[in-house]
Amino acid sequence: MMRFTIALFVLLFSHHITTAQNLPLTQIELKSLTGERMTMDQVIPKGQNIILSFWATWCAPCKKELDAITKIYDEWQEQYNVTLLAISTDDPRTAGRIKSTVAQQKWPFEVYHDTDSKSKQIFNFSSIPFTAVLDAKGNLVYTHVGYQSGDENKLAEKLAELQ
Repeated sequence: MMRFTIALFVLLFSHHITTAQNLPLTQIELKSLTGERMTMDQVIPKGQNIILSFWATWCAPCKKELDAITKIYDEWQEQYNVTLLAISTDDPRTAGRIKSTVAQQKWPFEVYHDTDSKSKQIFNFSSIPFTAVLDAKGNLVYTHVGYQSGDENKLAEKLAELQ
C-alpha cells in the first residue's frame, strides 16, 4: 500500500510539473519599476524559454544568483532563446528598496514586483531564491530553491535540454 501511495504521489506531482501552462498566471499581478501594473501572463514573452527568478532585496543568495547569471546572460539569450524575469517578493516594508537595488546591481533583466505575493501560492514556494523555468510552450520544466555557487551551471544544463 505504501508503494502505491508513493507512486501515486510521484505521478500526480510529475503531472503538475509537465502541465504547468495551466498555471493561473493571470492571477499574479506585477508592478514594473516604472509603476505600471500588469499580470504575469502579459510580461512573459511567447515562444521563448523563460527563467523566473523570485528574489528579495534583503536576500543575499538571491542577489548572488542574479549576479552570477548576469555574467553569462547574453550568451544564454543567444544559445538557449531564453529571457529572465526577476520577480521581487519584497513585502511593503522593503519594497521601496527594489529600484535602488536593481540600479546598484545593474542587472540586465526585466524586474517586476509581485505586490500580493500571489506567485508563492501559484508556484508553491516559501523560500527564496526560487527559480522556475518555463519552456517555449509555457510548460513548467524545472524549479530550484536556494543558491550555491555553481547552481547556474545546473540551470544551463536544463536550458540546453530544451534545445
